[in-house]
Amino acid sequence: MGSLPFTVLDLAILATILISAILAFGRGFVHETLSIAAWVGAAFAVIFGLPLARPYARDFIQPPLLADVAAGAGIFILAMIALSIVTRAISSRVHGSSLNAIDRSLGFVFGLLRGAVLICLAYIPVQWLLTPQEQPAWLHDARLLPLVEKGSSWLTGLVDRQGGSASAADAAREQNRKMLETERIVRDMMSPDPKAPAGNPDQSPKGYDERERREIERLLEGNR
Repeated sequence: MGSLPFTVLDLAILATILISAILAFGRGFVHETLSIAAWVGAAFAVIFGLPLARPYARDFIQPPLLADVAAGAGIFILAMIALSIVTRAISSRVHGSSLNAIDRSLGFVFGLLRGAVLICLAYIPVQWLLTPQEQPAWLHDARLLPLVEKGSSWLTGLVDRQGGSASAADAAREQNRKMLETERIVRDMMSPDPKAPAGNPDQSPKGYDERERREIERLLEGNR
């Protein structure tokens, strides 16, 4: 096997990408993109439709969890059927027009990219479970493996960057909450006690005690 330019895994990778490209070429770019949009639309239909359908489903199905699953599945299937009909109608009109050649060419390119992304996604669990030394020879010796590794690392980094953005937003919200809390405590401490007699100098504010100063220092330190 070492004398061959490609290993069995290389051939499997190329076959997967080629099959994806051929399928996308036959269906066209519009059909492929609308198919993905249909899945997304069906998911949103479940998100917004389940709260409305849940009470009716629970009247006929028990336990409640099974009723929710059945209602969600029904909404998803109905939405997919409706959106698939729309997808086929639009793609059929495109195939019957002068844009057919462009649509199929873009579909072929889309299929190549989709196949490559699927291969990279499938390799991510392998990276997590096996070190390069633990990988079998048929996997480690593949000529296309370096490209797959780069693609998998890029996808993983993309998810990490999105997670980092969410973490930064959470940190900003926490910082703003601390600042508001500090402002409230300082304002309360600066306000005179309404219960203290105005004519008695012994009852006049004498400044912050030790506990209050420590509290202010802690809050100010947390806001830095």
